[in-house]
Amino acid sequence: NVEIYSCEPLSPSHLPGLVLLFTSRMERNKMTTIGVDTGLEAEEALLRLMMVGRRKHGQKPFVVFQGPTKHIHGLAMWDNTTLAYYAIGAGAANFIDSFKQDGRLECA
Repeated sequence: NVEIYSCEPLSPSHLPGLVLLFTSRMERNKMTTIGVDTGLEAEEALLRLMMVGRRKHGQKPFVVFQGPTKHIHGLAMWDNTTLAYYAIGAGAANFIDSFKQDGRLECA
């Protein structure tokens, strides 16, 4: 259900929730765009993204969360013409995919 999700620009307050998101499942290639493979490297990759990373190039990462609980379900950002993201749950993935369909470049 896409309606229960919302987004906001990435900020330092999201770091603990995003580290938990990236380390909660045993899988690989989670978000190689920012350097996250298994999730163990998430904290360093996220700090790098927040500090200098891709924001230099006008790309604005955003966090997807479930509205009522504020639990983080995904991270997304444009990488050239591709919307790169990692999300848990079909609803969060569908919410992010709507950015591609609508042509939105950032979370409003």
